[in-house]
Amino acid sequence: MVFSSPSFQIINTTPHAITDVVSGMTFPSDPNHQVRISETLISRGLLGSIPLFSRTFGELYNLPLDTKPNQYYLVSLLVKQARPQRSDLLCPGELVRDEKGVIIGCKGFIL
Repeated sequence: MVFSSPSFQIINTTPHAITDVVSGMTFPSDPNHQVRISETLISRGLLGSIPLFSRTFGELYNLPLDTKPNQYYLVSLLVKQARPQRSDLLCPGELVRDEKGVIIGCKGFIL
């Protein structure tokens, strides 16, 4: 689902809804715009009987190449870090948790 206002549009490309607790706005996940980043696990041996791995990240999938004025994509921090030059990518700001420690939203977005 795409959130639109007269002045901007936000497309949530994550697999879950994201709520900005400051504005009270919730941005539902858009199943038509799921951006993913590939990952590879590399075996690093054992720590006793516990397998150890390192992880590398690679290609982005489904991230539109073209930017549009006043259109933003809500993405994971990993996606944002993979494309730091993009000014249309937002990721959740400071996380807000309930009394049980469950994430209930964020305070704004990181541009």
